[in-house]
Amino acid sequence: MSLRYVNQTVALSDVELGVMISINILFSFTGTVGNLAVCFAFILCRNLRNTMNIFIFSLACSDLLVCLVAQPMFITRLFRNPQADHVTTISEDIRSRLTWISLLASIGNLLGVTMDRYFIIADPLRYAARVTTNTACVFVAVVWTFATTLGALTLYNRNARYIGQIYVVVLLAGMIIPLYCRILCIARRHARLIHSFYNRVQTSHSDKTNTLAPRTRRPSVQKADRNSLKTVGIISSIFVIGWFPLLILPFIYRAEGNDKSAILNAFQWANTLALCSSACNPIVYSWRDRRFRKVLTVNYEKWKARRSVSGPFTTGMNSEKVEMKTCVRTVTQPT
Repeated sequence: MSLRYVNQTVALSDVELGVMISINILFSFTGTVGNLAVCFAFILCRNLRNTMNIFIFSLACSDLLVCLVAQPMFITRLFRNPQADHVTTISEDIRSRLTWISLLASIGNLLGVTMDRYFIIADPLRYAARVTTNTACVFVAVVWTFATTLGALTLYNRNARYIGQIYVVVLLAGMIIPLYCRILCIARRHARLIHSFYNRVQTSHSDKTNTLAPRTRRPSVQKADRNSLKTVGIISSIFVIGWFPLLILPFIYRAEGNDKSAILNAFQWANTLALCSSACNPIVYSWRDRRFRKVLTVNYEKWKARRSVSGPFTTGMNSEKVEMKTCVRTVTQPT
């Protein structure tokens, strides 16, 4: 999966290099800002620190590692000269290792957030006792420990890269996708049961009285779970689209004959696609979960108030307390 395969006979035109560098610069900047915003929102507001958002925060950290460190190193490599053999330097080794660590950590976090949604959909009554914030933190710690260890070994041992590729494919195809399909089936069955229940309630009210039946809605918790489930599905789809070509190309490279120039060129674009996918997740968070938007908006308004206020220090403290109360009140509203 590394660009080590690409260091010998890559032949990209100046136009291709210019387009590739521009895309990477744009996504590196937006991904860094977006993932930092997600991390700040999680840290600043205590009400966001539930089990699902712990995995989201960990996933944002792995994406930030790519956008802030690995992708600028890839841009530097493209600026220097992708055709030269001497670009396989210490910085390239570090970039390859960080990319592996981010990939392994991301797939582990996706598994964690998928399992979290499965438990809350399949057994909501025992969810609070089975899945706690401490359990999520331990799971995240194990994920990062394994990702760091195996990611470091990929630099020195080719078998470790094979193990990493198989690990990602097995988790994705053997656990995450089947779990998500199972969640969809359970959620659809629950939706049919709830719909039939409310239809019976409305029918009974209309039969007993001449007044209009009371307005019934699905519980806000059901709506929040459905919204979270869609968020997980979108994030997983982005991961598959972004990283799948980079996982498959090494196998094609080893099976190809003598002419491998097209595959070597494809490695550059596959790396670009994988690195740029890390910048898409913050857009999904802010689009699907308005709590993140509320927290960032409130803290931005607080920052503006601090810069514009010219009164005494006590006035600033009072306005800060009011804004923090507003933050708590807006975050506790259901999505």
